Amino acid sequence: ALSLISSQERARVRRFVFKRDLRASLVGRLLARFFVMRVLGVPNDCVHLTRSKHRKPYIDWDHYSPGECTASKGSGWNFNVSHSGDWVVLAASCVALVGADVQKMEIRGRDQSEANFLDLMRDIFAESE
Repeated sequence: ALSLISSQERARVRRFVFKRDLRASLVGRLLARFFVMRVLGVPNDCVHLTRSKHRKPYIDWDHYSPGECTASKGSGWNFNVSHSGDWVVLAASCVALVGADVQKMEIRGRDQSEANFLDLMRDIFAESE
């Protein structure tokens, strides 16, 4: 399955310490690629994904040369992938910006209050989310 994703994606996936997290990240990347392939008709070897400053994946249309593959530039599609624990989710829309976040809740220690969790989410989500 690692051979189906780009070298940058492989490097990012391999940074996970635990196999469970590595697998979830890999499934998320494969899910994003499958979405681009299935919905936009872009062959896997032509899929170029990157991330925004808030770590949201997007299709790097600037990477494509004129006539390369059959990518439908400007299609308006956007998507987001999230994974935690046993869950991996993808949200996609061609009419609105979307976000997805799944989180396994584990409260450990004194600093894992709801307020601290919300502070963490403020750092991850864009202002509009």
